[in-house]
Amino acid sequence: MRRPSLPSRGAAEAGALPCSSRGTSPVGRLLRPEAAENAVTRPVTLVSCGLIVDRARSRFLLGSRPAGKPYAGWWELPGGKLEAGESSLECLKREFFEELGIRISECAPWVSIENDYPHAYVRLFIYRIFSFEGELIAREGQRFAWFRIGQVPAGIRLLPRVEQMVRWLDLPDVLSASDRDAEAPEIAGMRGAAVEDIDGVREAAREGAQFAVLSRPGNLSWGNPIPVYFRAEGGDELKRAHELGAHGVLLYGAEAGR
Repeated sequence: MRRPSLPSRGAAEAGALPCSSRGTSPVGRLLRPEAAENAVTRPVTLVSCGLIVDRARSRFLLGSRPAGKPYAGWWELPGGKLEAGESSLECLKREFFEELGIRISECAPWVSIENDYPHAYVRLFIYRIFSFEGELIAREGQRFAWFRIGQVPAGIRLLPRVEQMVRWLDLPDVLSASDRDAEAPEIAGMRGAAVEDIDGVREAAREGAQFAVLSRPGNLSWGNPIPVYFRAEGGDELKRAHELGAHGVLLYGAEAGR
């Protein structure tokens, strides 16, 4: 029986677009606080941030919060608050140019998570950034540093959830069928879950899964609090999976054995 392939661009009405001059994604506007799965009474601050991943050098970029702000000195993902009428992608591009002086050229939606800090309730739209133009310059007095994937030096304080995101970088973009168990896949010491739909992804996250393998590929629309893999027939589907918000693809059958 043939498994479902990834949807075409036209099939995803509000699909996440690559960070190019062709346009911006409206996904940041679609997820409204009043529609959140876990309703909160505090005001919800919407934030777009990004993790620059340099796979060629096995490293990623973090920034240190400047003095005078909550959690000063702690390390986080660069980004900032959405302005009125702004999409998550528009915010991401603006913030990275204002803070770092770079223009994002290739990125993909990754996960959306919520943090209940003492000073604010925050919903994060998190992107992985694969390429950019320009030279990195700290324009707002903050510190930035590259860290090796899989290694964070002792004494570095990471904001809540950032430590988990750093661990997720150990997840490869492409898996083969031999890398998974039908019910409980495990990669790099992280437990995953095989699920049918986005509701299953959220349920798996609540039960402690660190990633999910989704059997019905589709536009995730920022509904996933953990990385998601799509089942796919070939590695050429990886780019489309990224655009739809997936971490990567799981190959099966003949492709998995190549």
